[in-house]
Amino acid sequence: ADDMSSAYGSASRRPRPISARQAGPAKAQPIDDMTLDDIQDFIVRSKVERMQGVVPGMPVSKLYHALIKKKGNFEDACADLFDDGDANDRSGSKASDPIDLASSDIESDRRLLQPLAPKMKHVVHADKSLREKYNKAKSDINRTVKRPDPQLITSSPPPAVKKRGRLMKGRKKVEEEPEEDVDEGIDLAQDVSSDDSAAEPEPEFSTENTSLLKFFNECSAAALADLANEKLDVAEFILAERPFTSLDKVRGITRETTTKTGKRGTKKNLGEKVVDVSEEMWEGYAAVDKLVEECKKRGEPILETMKQWTHGQTKEGELDMTKLDDPHDSGIGTPMSLAEDDAIVSPVKKRSHTALLKQPENMSKDLTMKDYQVTGLNWLNLLWSKRLSCILADDMGLGKTCQVISFFAHLKETGTDGTHLVVVPGSTIENWLREFERFCPAIAVEAYYGSQREREDARVEIQEKIDDIDVIVTTYDIATKEDDNKFLRKRVQPRVCVFDEGHMLKNADSSRHKELSRIRPEFRLLLTGTPLQNNLQELISLLGFIMPEVFQDASDNLRSIFKNKATTKDTSNTALLSTQRIQRARAMLTPFILRRKKAQVLSILPAKTRRVQYCDMAPQQAKLWRKLVRQAKKARDEHEANVKVPAKVRKAAAAAQSVHMTSLRFAALHPLLLRRIYTDARLRELQDILIKDRRSEFRDNPPELVWKYLTQDLKGGDFGLHKFCYERGDYIPRPFTLQNEEWMTLSGKIPVLRDLLTTWIENGSRALIFSQFTTMLDILEAVLSTLGIRFVRLDGSTKMEERQMLIDDFTNDTEIKVFMLSTKAGGAGINLAAADKVVILEGGFNPQDEIQAENRAHRVGQEREVEVVRLVTKGTIEHTILQLGEIKLRLDEAVHGDKTDTTEGIEDANFDGEDEGKKKVENMFYQQLEND
Repeated sequence: ADDMSSAYGSASRRPRPISARQAGPAKAQPIDDMTLDDIQDFIVRSKVERMQGVVPGMPVSKLYHALIKKKGNFEDACADLFDDGDANDRSGSKASDPIDLASSDIESDRRLLQPLAPKMKHVVHADKSLREKYNKAKSDINRTVKRPDPQLITSSPPPAVKKRGRLMKGRKKVEEEPEEDVDEGIDLAQDVSSDDSAAEPEPEFSTENTSLLKFFNECSAAALADLANEKLDVAEFILAERPFTSLDKVRGITRETTTKTGKRGTKKNLGEKVVDVSEEMWEGYAAVDKLVEECKKRGEPILETMKQWTHGQTKEGELDMTKLDDPHDSGIGTPMSLAEDDAIVSPVKKRSHTALLKQPENMSKDLTMKDYQVTGLNWLNLLWSKRLSCILADDMGLGKTCQVISFFAHLKETGTDGTHLVVVPGSTIENWLREFERFCPAIAVEAYYGSQREREDARVEIQEKIDDIDVIVTTYDIATKEDDNKFLRKRVQPRVCVFDEGHMLKNADSSRHKELSRIRPEFRLLLTGTPLQNNLQELISLLGFIMPEVFQDASDNLRSIFKNKATTKDTSNTALLSTQRIQRARAMLTPFILRRKKAQVLSILPAKTRRVQYCDMAPQQAKLWRKLVRQAKKARDEHEANVKVPAKVRKAAAAAQSVHMTSLRFAALHPLLLRRIYTDARLRELQDILIKDRRSEFRDNPPELVWKYLTQDLKGGDFGLHKFCYERGDYIPRPFTLQNEEWMTLSGKIPVLRDLLTTWIENGSRALIFSQFTTMLDILEAVLSTLGIRFVRLDGSTKMEERQMLIDDFTNDTEIKVFMLSTKAGGAGINLAAADKVVILEGGFNPQDEIQAENRAHRVGQEREVEVVRLVTKGTIEHTILQLGEIKLRLDEAVHGDKTDTTEGIEDANFDGEDEGKKKVENMFYQQLEND
């Protein structure tokens, strides 16, 4: 949803004018003699032509270079020219130049139009790429370090690891396996790092399984319906034939059918299908049990070691150690876990050969790691010593980045050879590079990022100096591209791979999961601040990613049990079989997940309060809402009446229904997101101007193409069309733009937001505003500019080189009161603790996205209490989305053991993905309409 409303399209999608192709490049001319005809790119030429109307008298060459300097951004180029020194320089005229007194009033009015970049908006422009700013593989970084005395760990010695050769310029060519070799395409069914499993025979599962037969004889009808994915009445009919002496007895159960007239029909075999499905599911559950035992065997040595470190309690599915039983671990006295009492933290007699790591000496002297972070370092080192990959799942804001960097610092300090890889979301790459520079300047870091051409050059440079590089940082998008993926796994051959926001790998069928699985390090570390979801498939996918050798033979059996969803209605019997198996699957994660919560380790962190602020609809908004509801109900009725029509017709009806639901969301948020003010008649007038005016980039185009662009290609509803017309104020008359500041009056949320911001700013607070739709951020720009509030903006279109600059400017410039962000691009991995107020403008289908967003402010470094306000329009679909999100969060809490509340009544929240969430909201919404 982040860029679905990237409201105004791009020039490349617009109809192109019909013109003769230039035979060859224009002859070079002196720069002062440059004309529009010298600009061969039509889009650039049309923008320069428009700039002549906004900044008259300026030489074409200066207009052209201003546009190139701002990378083709018309508004930024105009703003730069307006700010460029004295009036003579801006006009490009001399004192002796005659003044044109013949220009019309209309022309003068157009020339006075300001560029669209609002004065209240703070903008930045990067002058260096990320690689130029942060790459540190230089000769002055000494990779040869004195190795300290080896430190003993109370566990079995690490497995012998074959020393890997390094790639160096001038060495003989390294023999490589061909790309099509089967061991390159790694998935859950393939072994990537161990040959031990081949010695262990695969157990067979019998179709006459005694335990399954026992289940049929003892289970409830609900449990059988859950296991066999059948209706409850079918399960009841089968169980009425008990007892069963064999599964064949179940297979033979049939039920007579009746015709519409009530006569006897043919007999239908029910038992065959029920047994077949049940056997498949039972084998899947048996596979889970086998994996639980395997993971338990691998994890027992880890747990045994950690028992000698701390008395911290472990929960099913995760560890929560906050402090080691070493009085000298970091010396700063971080508070203990709130769950611990005096008896638990009493000193214990430690074994004499236990040695715990301290903060590495090569880290910045200005940094003092907290106790729980030193604990994390020791835990990472322990699993590294066993070559057991793991998941660090601390709450957002607890410094997972710092712990990872300390781990790399420890590897460098102990002389561990090799280059390591960190894969991150694009929005956080510069933050990672900066944190490396801040926490451990001794680590030689290389940013692998940029355009395709830049990455081609980078591959050559990296290969030449690979022995001088400690860590390479890149993004998920780049690491999954074919050439880049091959380079990372074949040439870099990282020893340790860290995956930030590791929950992005929870779908084993995604191309991201499959491509990154092909990179085969000795040790994988996943970082996530998002709780694991109530879904066995996600748990298995994450484990399959970090330990693929354990899951090589189980993927088919495991996939079979994903067909059915767990229910949680009947907590007293085996209807919870699926949920119980999920809990068993989580049990095998225990040694491999470390998760600490803010309440455990940061009692000094200011409180965070969350509340919902309900908003009344504006009069016109309410009228529009009622109209759209009537249309949506009519479309729903027609869709349900089309049950027997062809599939294509049903699919088209379903698509139309989805459009209605989106329109309802837009109407509840802000009516300007829909096209209502710009009627077809008004657009016909605009179409005529675009085709006929010589300054228009649409001139001489076929009318149907221009119409298609205005009504289909140009996104953003009324506000998108308003901005389109405003940007072309040099030739589109002003009456075609919004005249009455409709962005301030048409939505009931805007007055509420205005009052909140006014109060907060008066009290010295600063705010983050999140929206899922970039067009809504465009509307907010107009709102904040009208209110005279300075702001910055970050969304999916913000260049990576500029994102950290925006964050830094907001942090350091207290006159910037608001940071507006898209939920997807700005909701993860960035630190905005300079703000203490958070506004969630509209809810989405995954409540964890909003939790991620609000924790941009509630994190280490925050000095004020954080208030999170979610705006919800009364009586609309937003209330339904809020209800479903709350149910989903309650279910997450119940599954992860954060609360002991029953899950009664929340079984309907068990859904995965945005599409399923949309469907669930749609059904709940229409059900509520029927009940009203």
